Amino acid sequence: MSRRRIALGVGANALDKVVAALIQLLMVPILASHWGLARYGGWAILTTVPGILALSDLGFANAASVRMTMQVARGELAAARTTVRSASQVVAVACVGIVVLAVILALVLPAEVILDVPQTGDQEMRLAIVMLAIYAALIMVCGLLQGVFRSTARFALGTSLSTLTTITEYGLLVSVVYLGHGIGVGAAALMLGRLSGLLVMSATAAVLRTGLLPGLNGGSQTVRRELIGPALAAMAIPLAAALLLQGTVAALGLVAGAVAVPAFVAARTLSRIGLQASQMLTTALMPEFGAATAQGNQRGVSRMVVLVLGTAAAIAIPFAAVLALAGPWIVLQWSNHHIVTSAGLMAAIAVSALFGGIWNPMSNLMLAINRQSEFAIAYSVLAAMAVLLTLALGKALGNTAPALAMGLVDCAMFVVVLRFANHNWGPVSRWSSVLAELVAEGRAALGQAVGGKRRG
Repeated sequence: MSRRRIALGVGANALDKVVAALIQLLMVPILASHWGLARYGGWAILTTVPGILALSDLGFANAASVRMTMQVARGELAAARTTVRSASQVVAVACVGIVVLAVILALVLPAEVILDVPQTGDQEMRLAIVMLAIYAALIMVCGLLQGVFRSTARFALGTSLSTLTTITEYGLLVSVVYLGHGIGVGAAALMLGRLSGLLVMSATAAVLRTGLLPGLNGGSQTVRRELIGPALAAMAIPLAAALLLQGTVAALGLVAGAVAVPAFVAARTLSRIGLQASQMLTTALMPEFGAATAQGNQRGVSRMVVLVLGTAAAIAIPFAAVLALAGPWIVLQWSNHHIVTSAGLMAAIAVSALFGGIWNPMSNLMLAINRQSEFAIAYSVLAAMAVLLTLALGKALGNTAPALAMGLVDCAMFVVVLRFANHNWGPVSRWSSVLAELVAEGRAALGQAVGGKRRG
């Protein structure tokens, strides 16, 4: 476990999150003021499509990245090359499929079934459909290249290039918007920004001579077959999360009316801040964890498990307490006194934030070794049950019902993930001694840094 690599990875990941948040905040006023709310609303609907289409690779890029990381750690470079080429073949088929489908739809769809967006002609909408499909295909290829960087212990570099790509995409979008162009050219701007990022990533990987560049030659049907299970499990996780987050909102609106939705959505959005913070370390740690597992480094595995668990708990516990005690006031101020949340709603959301803030980072370590099938099915079933529970209790409990359902899901997932950790990385009874060791090392490092600074 390299402290320097982890520190660089955490820093790059934090910068990426900050940039993404700033872009989201800036795009709303820029696009709304230049395009108007109606055209901006149409754009918002259209731009959900690439994220959905990018799932067309069925999770193969993610599963291949983990497999490559573990193979490289064991010195199996030829096997890792076969893995990336096998995944490349699947991704290529998915890319060609969605682009061809988009072109066909753009050519044959009747004008009356295409989304009607003010100040946007029929041909412009057809152009946007094709451009966004190509954009989604490029996202999938970039995912393969990110796997190359992560598997060769260059997580920080790959993340930094991804951040630069995002800045380029939205920089081009803002430029064409200011020049007076509409949705079609805006979609083309995103596509060109992603293409430029892909070219930079490819050139960087080639210069580094990783030996793991994606390609269509040298794949293996056996490897593709072996990747199916972890790939589908990896894909099931974001689908389950979407069902839990969006399905409960739809269920609440159905049984309690739209008026009950804003308070729950505001409280849920606030709770996600703690979740994002608690995962800052574990995302950067995943390649290191996969490598340590592949090398049979049990001491390194135990130290990283305890580090993730301790960091997540240190963030989740006080954050949940703040939500429970001051959540209603925070939401009231944040919404400029438009949204009022009850104490019961915030208490349930606090429970979700507490247990979700711990199990989610820990589950990322399972993803890092392609063991996501150990919790993906349970998460999917629990997410579906949360929607049913919201439908059953929404009329009686209002917006507290989906918050309660989310809290129960996170409690159950906490048990599932911690049982796996205890069985595979435990026992839990030893974690306290590992934690004491890490704390002692941290204090020693801090003392040396302070002493050096005083001498300087």
